[in-house]
Amino acid sequence: MIFPTGPGDLVRCFCCGIGLKDFNETDDPMEEHIKYASKCAYLETLFGAEELKRRLVKLLS
Repeated sequence: MIFPTGPGDLVRCFCCGIGLKDFNETDDPMEEHIKYASKCAYLETLFGAEELKRRLVKLLS
């Protein structure tokens, strides 16, 4: 789960601590989280290892 951290669009994952910002209107924060922190334990718990890998491959193709 990511949460806002203050002004602007900066969000931070409570689990892995990654901070993401500068989103476009079409960006999906969860997809960005998968792209940049695919080893996050929360993402693995949420999706399972195989589904997370499938989503990452799809996002990077």
